[in-house]
Amino acid sequence: MTSYDEFMFEGKNTINSDPVLVAKVENNQKIVYKESLKKKLKTKNPIILVSILGKFQQGKSSTLKFLTRNRAHTVGTGTRSTTEGIYIDGPYKIDYLLEGFKLQKSVDLGSLAPDVFFLDIEGYDSDKTEELYQQLCVPFIGISSINMILMNVNEGRNSLRFAKDTLLLSQLSVDTKDSINNTKLMMIIRNITPQNIPNGTFDIIDRDNLNQTSLYLYNQMECSILKDSGIDFTISPLALFDIPERFEATFTYFAEDLIRNIESAAQSILIRDYQATMAHFDLITAELNNESFANLVSKSIEEQNQSTLNRFVTRSFNDSCTIMKKTVDDKLDEFRKKEKIPTDEFNNLLECAKGKAIDNFKGSLFIGLHTMDTSIQAMKQIELETNNYVNEMERKLFCEMSPSILYNATNNANTSCNCLINNEKNALVDINYFCQNNNKQKEIIQNIFTKIKDRFYKEVQNSLGKNISQIQNKLDQQLNTLQEIVTNDIENQYKLAYSHFCTVDRTFTETDDPKNNNFYLITECTTVRDPFGNIISSSSKEISRKIKPNNIIIHNIYDDSICSIA
Repeated sequence: MTSYDEFMFEGKNTINSDPVLVAKVENNQKIVYKESLKKKLKTKNPIILVSILGKFQQGKSSTLKFLTRNRAHTVGTGTRSTTEGIYIDGPYKIDYLLEGFKLQKSVDLGSLAPDVFFLDIEGYDSDKTEELYQQLCVPFIGISSINMILMNVNEGRNSLRFAKDTLLLSQLSVDTKDSINNTKLMMIIRNITPQNIPNGTFDIIDRDNLNQTSLYLYNQMECSILKDSGIDFTISPLALFDIPERFEATFTYFAEDLIRNIESAAQSILIRDYQATMAHFDLITAELNNESFANLVSKSIEEQNQSTLNRFVTRSFNDSCTIMKKTVDDKLDEFRKKEKIPTDEFNNLLECAKGKAIDNFKGSLFIGLHTMDTSIQAMKQIELETNNYVNEMERKLFCEMSPSILYNATNNANTSCNCLINNEKNALVDINYFCQNNNKQKEIIQNIFTKIKDRFYKEVQNSLGKNISQIQNKLDQQLNTLQEIVTNDIENQYKLAYSHFCTVDRTFTETDDPKNNNFYLITECTTVRDPFGNIISSSSKEISRKIKPNNIIIHNIYDDSICSIA
């Protein structure tokens, strides 16, 4: 084990999982192991891909090794490249990555917490033409939400030009003014020493000195070649490993910036699931030489993000349906055992109830959302049909409103949800109306369940010949619990759908730094609006300092606190 490993892994849990080869250039031919890529990425969770790009022997594998604590990343000897081709490693959870650097998460992503994969992309040499190498890299860089370029402090313009051409080919962003929706690009400049930086600003490792170092490196390495091409990026300096503590400090700052970028990407249009990731990969591969490639990629980014969100809404609703069905069935079985009703007799009663309900009950409270054009019409029609139904079906109410059939109505709600999400205009009206009329919705559900209980008791007494008063309290308890599940389930699902249509606006303001006249303070203002433009929440926070004069700007984006060259 090297001194690097001994120092960076001290007191930390590590793993040993071999990265998987997914592409390479051999005999002037591109070879992509697509099935290996699909097998690795096939997960039910959202996906964030992070690629690292650079020449041979620049420390890509060791960088990933320290980020992931995966000892299987083999570090080269300096005489040849250990990594030959493109390798994928993962999945990793954000919490796991944070744990390695004793950091805290900045946002709770809940069910959208992604699986993070890393792509280790080898450098190019005389045996692999630049054109072939670019064609090999582009689809993988294109599906990555974050791209890292590893360079030495004395790297020349040729490397920057090659990086620029490759990144532009990958079409890093969509046509949007919201920078959160653009692929994050991080330049990692390694082997920095105090001698590389004037005025000794690298002797003490803190954010201010890192910002000044990044500005110096930007000018020294002629990074304007990227800026002039419209590529937004950040610079992360990494110290030489001659003083391990200094290297660890700079690496921890870099790791924190990377993880914040991952958290930011997981909340943006760059989040995709397995199906969307592979569809985007296939489009980039097939259309690389198309004159409309840029437009096709931009459109695909938005479409695949929307299809991803739709699938997660549907899956969440299906999971709720399954839970609800099990809850209902468990409570009915509990009731049957408590009252010692023979299983066959009880099942016959339930089958009768299900059959009649399917024929007569018009989809319960929820199905109106699928059959009407908007919820405004649907809610009125549902209330009318519900009242008419309860009045007209008194003698059949036990069969048609049995608790066991309510899960069928929930399944219908799944169809309704899909219909709404697929029609954004109607969906916005529907969801907004639902949120504004939530109390009315609960009142209707309460009214239905009150009438259910009255008729249910009467029919049970007639059908089973038992004294209903002996089990009335137990049935009340069961039906009240079921009512709460129904109410909360539909409310939560529509709130989830509603949140997907909200927008986030970010603006940056500059004020003089009261502590240092040589700097400006940069404040980020965040405003969240609902689909109709109403402000849901707003906040502001100081995110960075900017050195004067005004023609040189350093600002931070995505709440990652790393120097960005505007």
